[in-house]
Amino acid sequence: MTRSEALHKIRVVWKSTPEEGQVAGSDVAREVYDKAVVVDGLNVSNWESPAVFDSLGAGGVTAINATIAIWEGFRETLDNIARWPRRFAEHSDTLVQATSAAEIVQAKKDGRTAVIFGWQNASPIETDLDRLLLFYE
Repeated sequence: MTRSEALHKIRVVWKSTPEEGQVAGSDVAREVYDKAVVVDGLNVSNWESPAVFDSLGAGGVTAINATIAIWEGFRETLDNIARWPRRFAEHSDTLVQATSAAEIVQAKKDGRTAVIFGWQNASPIETDLDRLLLFYE
């Protein structure tokens, strides 16, 4: 279903009587949401809390941009990255790292949440632009 088709379907349902429209509209909204790729574009959660990972699945989030650097410098950001392989291993049934749109779509098909690493600013490179390639890889 395309976005246009989904919006049309929602409009048609809501033109029904309020009682019918509320139930049917809710069903249509759930159908649209379940098919959508839902990305949390800024997630600064406490990654050491298991509840965070449970809430991602419960919320139907397809992917998150997990903040690995807010004001951290080079070394601290590398430390943050180094913690993620353990998290991916411990939560392999619900999490997967993604570096492409195809991997995000595959995560949705697999019922897992894709994790994209993100920064809040450029502090991790400090004054050395050569570090950009390292973080890219």
